[in-house]
Amino acid sequence: MTVPGEDTLAASSRLRLVSVSAPSVSVVIPVFNQWGVTARCLKSLFECDPDVAIQVIVVDDVSSDETPGHLPRLPGVDVLRNGSNQGFLRSCNRAASIATAPYILFLNNDTELAEGALRALLERIQNDDSIGVVGSKLVYPDGRLQEAGGIIWSDASGWNYGRFDAPQKPEYAFSRDVDYVSGASLLVSTDLFRSIGGFDDRYAPAYYEDADLCFAVRAAGKRVVFEPRSVVTHYEGVSSGTDISTGVKRYQEINKPKFLDKWGDVLASEHLAPDASNVARAARYRGRRRSILVIDSYVPLHDREAGSNRLHHLVTGFIENGYRVAFFPENGVAMEPYTSELLSRGVEVLYSDSADGRDWRTLLVDALKAVDIVWLCRPELCCKCLPLIREHSNVPVLYDTIDLHHVRMRMQAAHENKNDDTAWKHMQEIELACAAAADATIVVTDEEAAVMRAAGIDVIGVVPT
Repeated sequence: MTVPGEDTLAASSRLRLVSVSAPSVSVVIPVFNQWGVTARCLKSLFECDPDVAIQVIVVDDVSSDETPGHLPRLPGVDVLRNGSNQGFLRSCNRAASIATAPYILFLNNDTELAEGALRALLERIQNDDSIGVVGSKLVYPDGRLQEAGGIIWSDASGWNYGRFDAPQKPEYAFSRDVDYVSGASLLVSTDLFRSIGGFDDRYAPAYYEDADLCFAVRAAGKRVVFEPRSVVTHYEGVSSGTDISTGVKRYQEINKPKFLDKWGDVLASEHLAPDASNVARAARYRGRRRSILVIDSYVPLHDREAGSNRLHHLVTGFIENGYRVAFFPENGVAMEPYTSELLSRGVEVLYSDSADGRDWRTLLVDALKAVDIVWLCRPELCCKCLPLIREHSNVPVLYDTIDLHHVRMRMQAAHENKNDDTAWKHMQEIELACAAAADATIVVTDEEAAVMRAAGIDVIGVVPT
């Protein structure tokens, strides 16, 4: 590891911090020895988002290495030094008491922030008053995913969603509500943190305090959200090791029954049993909302064509009515800026990724594990996807015709004085077969609904363009 020189750190901190009088974020970093690790973290913090005004509070938990000598030389950094070793939790609470910004970012010193990581957290929480806590996507130094939001099972055990997987996979690319986010990079409203009472002292010196805070935030009526655009490298184990039977890490097992005692009723009523088969649903069903999978040829190009605009409004309606939405573009392409718009609204877009290795069938089957309804567009996609859906799931399928192709084709043939009715009759057979195979059919006009009813299709909804 290359440790930034003191002159480099001092210059970076001077540029970022000295003139800050009204910070947007107070960044709290507890440290104990490991000066080189801390220096790397600070350098990344100073450089990741230079336009975000920050207050940096470093709590030195009685370090015995060169840390006490270096920290006071960083201009603009507020340094607190504990009189005795207090551990992560109490050090964080002490630092939070002097935070002046409306938001606090709790940050492990064994982390490194990517460009845009801080701004992404701040934008997410500033743009949605319902959010109380937002956390980063954590990756290992070798590029593998460490955590894309955390799961807490009904027995109070935890699961790092996506651990060791490829972080660019679509299931880790959308913002969503989660059980908890890691205290390694956790942004919270300062007023909310103080009103809750900070990290609960029963978990001192560390472990389960971040999960407990997230549960308390939800109990206070606010959401806990994972933000995939905020990418933070976490050198896990540098601070506390990895052996849960020794050192500070042993408190992971010591504090689990305390957490279970405090939140047992919530865990029993809202959380799934610890089982790998439950991971897909547990990672997406915070709040137990119903989920809908929308399948179309490509992501809605809502400003370019009427059909896409209609589908865009349908997705908006699903979201506003409390549905979790996943979108499967059959072409597999993450078309921009439309895909990013969907991801930012919490829609899971199941695009193909070159590092993923899954074909469209596998992506679709995987998605079916965590949905309650499928909204399937167009006859050609119905023919292609419905057999696979029926094979792997019993969820209801709503077939959206987009328009009745055979009616349009018949009118076009009449307009062009064509006597050959083979094409439109063949399409009619396909569309009627799709409607018969689906659980309900969606058309665009009352006239189209009448055509389908005349053909024997009874369960019909009309959603106009």
